[in-house]
Order: sequence, then structure tokens, then C-alpha cells
Amino acid sequence: MKHYKSVHAIIIYKKKYFIQKRDNKKNIHFPNFWGLFGGKIAKNESKINAIVRELKEETNLDVCKPKKNINFIINGKSLGLTRNITYFVFNLKQIPLNLKIFEGSNFKFVDFKTIKNLKFNPFDYSALSFHHYNEIKKEKLIPKKYLKIN
Repeated sequence: MKHYKSVHAIIIYKKKYFIQKRDNKKNIHFPNFWGLFGGKIAKNESKINAIVRELKEETNLDVCKPKKNINFIINGKSLGLTRNITYFVFNLKQIPLNLKIFEGSNFKFVDFKTIKNLKFNPFDYSALSFHHYNEIKKEKLIPKKYLKIN
């Protein structure tokens, strides 16, 4: 079974998420779906360096240190692969005037309610849903006894 490691960015500006409409190409995951920016981690590359590189390649955003990260491992026989995705959270203080994308067919800033109604990458949706309810709405989703505290 193939194993892919990737990084994605949850980018927030005034409680709205920066999302992209993925290209409609048969050779990519979830073509023509909405999703987050990011991509595969190169050999011998750190996760932080990978997300900074991916955001520079896919957008013209220069990002600072992420606020936090969320890690999902998706393993499925029917998928024929294992995905290990680390989501980094970035808060923008302002939207750059020259914001543009170099991958995907469109982009926008939307609230979570809007995302619920879009054809959205299910992996990214899971991460956004967790972030929204845990960080934005401040709901305690997991009892402390299950959390790994360092």
C-alpha cells in the first residue's frame, strides 16, 4: 500500500477560511473539489519547510510560524493508500493586495457555513470541521483523559 505524507494550510482571516477550487485534472486527488492549499513533503524536508514552500509555490503568501497543527492519518484498503496529512494553522492580519494563486481554478475566503455547502475535499473538510468547532466555537470535543499532554 502506498504511503503519502503531505502538509496543508488552514489559513484564516477574520474567521473566514482561505480555500481553493482544485483544477479539474484526472491525475490529481479530488479534481474540481474545493480544498486547502498544500502538497507532498519532499524527501528529507521538514513539515514546516514543506508548508512554507507549498504556500509560496501555490500562492504568493509569505507565512510566519504557524499557530498550531492538526495531524490526520487516513488509512483505507479501498483507497489503496495511507495519507498522513499535517494541517498547519495560520492567521492572517490582512489580505495582501497582490494575492493570487498559481494552482487551482479559483480561490476565496469563506465562513464554515459556506464550506458545508461546497463540494469539498473530505480530508480537508474533516480538519476544518475540527478546527471550527474546537478553535472558533470553543467546543470541547474530546475528554481530557484521551488527550496526550506533553
